[in-house]
Parts: sequence; structure tokens; C-alpha cells
Amino acid sequence: MNFRSGALVAARSVYYEAEFLERAPGVDAEIEQAWEHVPVRLIGWNDKDREDYLADWMRRKGVSEEDGMEIRERMKEIFSGANAGLSSRPLFFTRSVEILRTHPEFSYDGPLQGLSDQYISRELKEKLLDRNSRPLLTKKQFCRLMHEFAEDMWNQDTRELDYGSIREIADHVAEDEGLSETARGVVIEKFPTLAFLGRGGRSGSRTGAFEHELFFFYFLGQLIASRLGSGEGDMGLLLSRSALPEEVAERVAQELWTAGGCESNRLETLIERLVKASKTEWLRTSQVRENAGLLIMALFRKVGEIENCIVESVDFPGSNLKDVSLTRCLLIDMTVR
Repeated sequence: MNFRSGALVAARSVYYEAEFLERAPGVDAEIEQAWEHVPVRLIGWNDKDREDYLADWMRRKGVSEEDGMEIRERMKEIFSGANAGLSSRPLFFTRSVEILRTHPEFSYDGPLQGLSDQYISRELKEKLLDRNSRPLLTKKQFCRLMHEFAEDMWNQDTRELDYGSIREIADHVAEDEGLSETARGVVIEKFPTLAFLGRGGRSGSRTGAFEHELFFFYFLGQLIASRLGSGEGDMGLLLSRSALPEEVAERVAQELWTAGGCESNRLETLIERLVKASKTEWLRTSQVRENAGLLIMALFRKVGEIENCIVESVDFPGSNLKDVSLTRCLLIDMTVR
């Protein structure tokens, strides 16, 4: 093959780029190359790009200028705060516009949930397929991969893992889920390039990471909420890993609230589980106390008015209880910072 010039644009080429960069020096040493490889970075959408898309979209859909102004205002609300970074991603922005058109109630917490579902659906129906074009994984199995990935990152107190570790996670989940040898091979091979994931930030390294930190918060929050809500597993061990980001605590509270798990009697059970985890004396007790306290504070903020609760043996780290009312509550053996 003899190329004089050209360009290659791929939706998700990070894995192949890493493979290429690793092998290229050896190839260069063997034969003289008549080309050079220049890594490029896709630039996210800015305000003008988003406005150009909206103008074109409204024209194609026949949306009136009045309705268009309302959509613009709603999009600003949706992509504010923790969701601000997602507006630069064309997939997130364009899908949000379509969802907003049919679901006007689409709100702050909608983008991450709704758009994550879109990501997963596309991966399962269009990419992770067997030879007969049937999905290799269920949605639950796919999410488990992401949960395990996020948990391992938290366990190692990092935001990226080497490709070897990523494939080990995929192998473990695939085997535990009883996938066939063929399916396991495909999942292990493709895991570093699945939706939500991208190449790590360390230059020249073969590492993978969540392409946006919000996804790390999202999947780790789901995992902790599931275990806390069900009472399964050792909460003390889980909360001993490393310092819990406040964004994850907020996600845990949101997940439990959505599942109806923050009613008064249910809230009492959740607090009891966190307190029990904090009372275990061992080398990581101080970390457990802080993480448990952060989760309780997030639950308190979600509920707002708390009555007749007992909280003990946890620490409230540098967060806040803004707009929270505690009535006839007992706080024992606690540090509040």
C-alpha cells in the first residue's frame, strides 16, 4: 500500500491507537516508512456549535421561534452544574434535544440517566453482538462491568487502570455471568473500547479511564446504593477503600431516593447499616467513619426534614447540611468538621 496523504476519523479508536503506538517503533526499525503518525484530538462543541445545531434542528423539525427559545432555556438548565461538561459532547447534546421535545419534564437528573441508557442501548444493539447479530450481554451484565470498573478504580484510589487490569475485570465478570468462551473472548477484547470508556491521560501509557468523571460518579454511586439498599455485602469493607467523593455520595442518595428508599422507616434502616459498618474496629475505621458520615449527610439533604433518628460512631467531614432540619435526633460519638 502506498499512501501520499490522508486522514482517518473513527468514533472510538483509542484502543487501536494505543496498540499502534506500542508496535510502531519496532516496525520503524525494520523498514523505512513513507508516512508519519500524528495523534489528533476531537474538539468538543462550543456555544456556536450548539447554537448552529439547534437552529438547523428547529428548521428541520418545523419548530417555531417561540418554542425554540423555550428549548434553548431548558437546555441551559439541563446542562448546568454537574452536567455542564456533557454539553460539549455532540451525542449528549443532540439526544437531549430529542428527549426534551417529547418529554418536557426532562430535568436536572435526567441527562445522566437518560443518556447513559442511550449509550448502553447503542452498545448492546449495534456493537456487542455475536455472529447472528444477537446481543452478547444484557443491560444488567453491561452495567456490572462498569460497576466493577468503577469499584476497582476507587479501591486503587485512581481514575485510570492499565489495560491488563481492565481485561481481568472483563474476564472475571464474563466467567461469573456464565458467558460462552466465544462471548467471553469478545467482551474481554472489546471492554477497553466500550461506551463510557476512553484512553487514560498518562502520555504514552496503555491505560483506560471513564471518558468523563461523571460516569465514574454515576456507576460507583449505583454500586454503593445497591449494596446499601439491599444490605448485601460488607459495607465496612466497601467504605474502607478510599475517600468517597461527595459527588458519589450525592448519586447514592439520588439512587436510593428514586427507588423509594429514603422514607422515614427506610432511612432509619440505611443509617443503622452505615453506623454498624463504622463500629468495626480495625486499621481503616477512620476512613469508614468519614465515608459513612458523608453518605448520611447526603441522605439528610435529600430528605430535608429528619425526625427521631440516632446517628453514632460516624464523622461528618467537610460537607454541609444546608436546609436540613433535625428534630429530636441523637448524635453520639461523632466528629463534625
